[in-house]
Amino acid sequence: MLPHVRPRLCRKDNWLAFRASSKTTMEHATDPKHLATITTLNERGSRALSLQFTLISNVFLVIVPTALGFVGSLAPLFIAVNVWGSLSVRSFLIVLGTSVGVTVCSIAIWATRFPEWPMNQWLDQRLRNRCRKRFQSSPDHSMKFWIDSAPMCEYVRREAMQATLFPKLETASDIALIRIHADGITMEGDRARYSFPAASILGTTIETIRPAGCFHKLHYVHVFVRTEQGTDEFPISLRDCGWGRLSAKKRRVDAEQLAERINQIATGSEYELSDPDYARRAQTSPTNSINPYAVAASLSPARP
Repeated sequence: MLPHVRPRLCRKDNWLAFRASSKTTMEHATDPKHLATITTLNERGSRALSLQFTLISNVFLVIVPTALGFVGSLAPLFIAVNVWGSLSVRSFLIVLGTSVGVTVCSIAIWATRFPEWPMNQWLDQRLRNRCRKRFQSSPDHSMKFWIDSAPMCEYVRREAMQATLFPKLETASDIALIRIHADGITMEGDRARYSFPAASILGTTIETIRPAGCFHKLHYVHVFVRTEQGTDEFPISLRDCGWGRLSAKKRRVDAEQLAERINQIATGSEYELSDPDYARRAQTSPTNSINPYAVAASLSPARP
């Protein structure tokens, strides 16, 4: 009998931490109840994260620093002239220098403190309203109670995180309300419904990136799960941060807490195994994207 190992997922080239004996692992790999599922939602009406919302959000991100620059630099001069009349050159330079300094500081704080926050509050309400309407006509009332309290996160595919020459209008593949419970993870999304049973969750890692064209950092929790197609990762990031949680440091803490909650309920793996064939496959197929966290071929679900 192998000793019990604390749930964790090591981010190494050829290591996979998983919680189960070989017999249990085989059952997890073949039993559909132990696999993560994604159900596409085909609904009428505009989505919460629509093209219209994306365009408005990007225009907002451009207008705010521009307005801060003009108003912050010129408003103090306008007020000073109207209060004191004509200004000497020295007084003019003092007022101008002070206003420019304050303006630069304000823009720097805005750019580095999660500038998407105001628009994300609007997006949060749009998604919750959409979910409420979705369940009004549904006979399943069990999910209604957590719609108002569940945090909103975004799901971003790995390829969307890569740096590009020009910033993207939107990197999120979907946004969802996430609920973590003893049986697993349920995410009610704008485009799809995600169900990750606890037995399908292998573990999590945290990655911090700075998107192209941004001055602030984003923290993603990579959730590794088993699906019918094999092991896959779902990078998610909280998007409805509170007013007092906008700094990169505090958002990192929130990401770590989210990852810890997921690890506590994950039962998809229990022991560390290595893939001895990983190095050879990586050398012989350098152009292929090899997932070092994938379940070994002998444990993968049989495909037709």
